[in-house]
Amino acid sequence: MTSSEELKKRTNIKARRKHRRRRRARTNLLKFVLLTGLLILVVFGLHYGVKNIGNKFKEWRQPYLTENSQPPDGSLSVNVSSMDIDNSLLQQLQTMDLPSSQLKQITSHIEDYPERMLEALTKNEELLDYVLAYPENKDLMENDQPIDLKNDWEEGKIPLFLQWDSRWGYHSYGTEGLIGLDGCGPTCLSMVIVGLTLDLQKNPQAIASFSEDNGYLDPAAGTTWALMTTGARQLGIQAEEIRLDESVMKNELSQGHPIICSMRPGDFTTTGHFIVLTGYRDGEFTVNDPNSRSRSSRTWSYSELSYQIKNLWAFSL
Repeated sequence: MTSSEELKKRTNIKARRKHRRRRRARTNLLKFVLLTGLLILVVFGLHYGVKNIGNKFKEWRQPYLTENSQPPDGSLSVNVSSMDIDNSLLQQLQTMDLPSSQLKQITSHIEDYPERMLEALTKNEELLDYVLAYPENKDLMENDQPIDLKNDWEEGKIPLFLQWDSRWGYHSYGTEGLIGLDGCGPTCLSMVIVGLTLDLQKNPQAIASFSEDNGYLDPAAGTTWALMTTGARQLGIQAEEIRLDESVMKNELSQGHPIICSMRPGDFTTTGHFIVLTGYRDGEFTVNDPNSRSRSSRTWSYSELSYQIKNLWAFSL
């Protein structure tokens, strides 16, 4: 056999081997796709099968449950309607360090509370009294009774208003929202306006109504940043967007100009939030958080705050 014939033979052998490898690879890929598809079908089948069985069990079980029935494990009783609440939320509520009588009041009548309100409670125990009083106050959402702020402010200081204060926290903010859960923006602006102008009529409920009536509430995203600029000017105070810089912030506060910050998820929120910077002392900022007395009772360093701040505005007369 000549060298050229031998080379040709070797080339043909290599080509056939390469072809077989490619064919095996295609076959293996096809098997993988088929097995993956089959696995997905099995998983979905099991999921919906178990879900249907669970629903049938709930339907069967419901006539036998009463408001005061006690589960076998001796945990707090849960009303039948709580079956509609996510089980993980119930578990979070039951593991919270709350007085058992108050926790039972919630879990035994859980259908009386919006699920998002209970979710907020699991993240902030300070909301407990607000949540407990919701059933008796939910019909007062449009109540426009006068709000007295005489004991809530001190001249020369920015007052701390909590969005879930019973005087306004149950009032609606948007078609489905409540000031207590969604009104951090208007509450912050109310603190600033009352602190600067001493106008006690500009309470959080009044600013929330202004925000909603003038298009500063986005149903999908909440209070818009425009409330802190255009809206603030409409309400009679000057507003200026400032840089995220410690010296700039310190300078504004030294002139008596409070700062509202839009916050990223972090120490103050898991979604979005507004807070007020009210002063600067001993190298740290004093904060009015409309959702927490405890976070408002301590000072915060620039390094703690800066990575959480999305935007900020300084206010003056």
